[in-house]
Amino acid sequence: MKRIISSKAMSQIDTSAQKDFGIPGIVLMENAGLKGWQYLVGAQSEMDCLGTLLFAAGPGNNGGDCLVMARHAFERYPDRVKVLLVSSTLHESAAIQLTILEKMEVPVFYWSEHSEKIEELVSSASLIVDGLFGTGLSGRLKENSAYLVELLNASAAYRVAVDIPSGLYDRYKPGDPVFNADMTLVFGVLRYAHFLPSARPVCGEMKVINPGFPSAVLEKRSLEPEKEGLLYCFEDFNLPLIAKSAYKGTRGHTAVFAGSKGYTGAAILASCAAAGSRAGLVTLHVDEGIYQAAASSLVSVMVRPMEEIPPEGYLNRFTSFLAGPGWGSKGREKILNLLINSGIPGVVDADGLRILKSLFEAEGSSLRSNSGDLVLTPHPGELSILLDEPRDSILQDPFSAVKKTAELFNAVVVLKMHVVYLAEPQGRLAVVDGLNPSLGSGGSGDLLSGIIAGFLAQGLHGFKAAVNGVLLHQEAGRRCFSERGWSSSKELIPYFPLLIKEAGY
Repeated sequence: MKRIISSKAMSQIDTSAQKDFGIPGIVLMENAGLKGWQYLVGAQSEMDCLGTLLFAAGPGNNGGDCLVMARHAFERYPDRVKVLLVSSTLHESAAIQLTILEKMEVPVFYWSEHSEKIEELVSSASLIVDGLFGTGLSGRLKENSAYLVELLNASAAYRVAVDIPSGLYDRYKPGDPVFNADMTLVFGVLRYAHFLPSARPVCGEMKVINPGFPSAVLEKRSLEPEKEGLLYCFEDFNLPLIAKSAYKGTRGHTAVFAGSKGYTGAAILASCAAAGSRAGLVTLHVDEGIYQAAASSLVSVMVRPMEEIPPEGYLNRFTSFLAGPGWGSKGREKILNLLINSGIPGVVDADGLRILKSLFEAEGSSLRSNSGDLVLTPHPGELSILLDEPRDSILQDPFSAVKKTAELFNAVVVLKMHVVYLAEPQGRLAVVDGLNPSLGSGGSGDLLSGIIAGFLAQGLHGFKAAVNGVLLHQEAGRRCFSERGWSSSKELIPYFPLLIKEAGY
């Protein structure tokens, strides 16, 4: 797991390292530039074959880091390194780095004086390192800087951002000019802005590098805890072991309420995903009209026709539920209300979320008294409905949106996008990095809801079930794509038990 913080909190870490621990800023700058260059050389095996290496630096500390990288690059490739400066007036530490470069006779070009030559250099560059603007940016790039960034983006060069792509900030809006990086060398701690939906693609591959911040500073709680979270990756995947004496009756029983005429596939996918994530038993409840189609397609999942609400005591046999995939929204209110208020841990997805919204408006606090773990798995359009907020505002600040929804519905919320955002009612926030287009096919969301429901059935609490479910789902997509290429959602199902086994569970 890695922390995610705001730009303001990152500035606080930098200040604390210097003031509280006496580490000079220029030492941190030197470490950042050296470690950044060393990582880049190691990551780019074809560096020796590249042409011009162009380092674009701004006046601040971000620019200073970039100038340090340029110096080390010049030591190795003296005939290929060029430096672009946007200003002749630099902050103190960056100015010292520039003086060193000048004494080493590194070619330096100023944007205001050599724009034509710079355009020539950009078009011929093989590598561009962006250190124009860092976390201190508080708004959209000005016209001249925006033009330069667009020029850099038009190059066919491999593009690397120092700490954060220039133009990116915490309130970044889609359409704002920003450097489009293939790789971002993050110094210190990952930033909130790195994971905004519209910003994540421009960061490319991200590598976190510590330039020398003491662990006590890095772990210190920030001034903006509401913007703090944790980034999870598959190495964090963690399930309880299954006892050697376990059998189907002790491994959990998931009740799935899904499917309607024309949407049988969603119910089948969700049920199979629950079964494939170690649940001992799965029972799918469907309308009479699609019972035959569902039953004939499923072997390991029990299928029951159910038009009305379950009889009293019926739900007591289950340890989790899933409601919503392909379910339709008419005549489901009583069943969903019963499920939510049963106290059984459960997942509400797809059509179930729209019904939940109408129930919440009618019932209010009675829904929030649910004593079990409730997990909601909306995409942005569904979250917009739950919050009565425009989709665009959710995309601009998904962190706040999922936290607000979790508190409002007293539930764990999983916002499904190319980056996945999770929150629980107590305020904990998590991110699972996606950029995984192999999951962009019909039925993928049904699989995720089934996995989470299966984990809930085995006794995992809501937040842990959701995080592990997302991690398994993402890794299955990557593995399936690696081995089989572009596939339908159904083809991911065999990877769930395989990956769980490989992880040691």
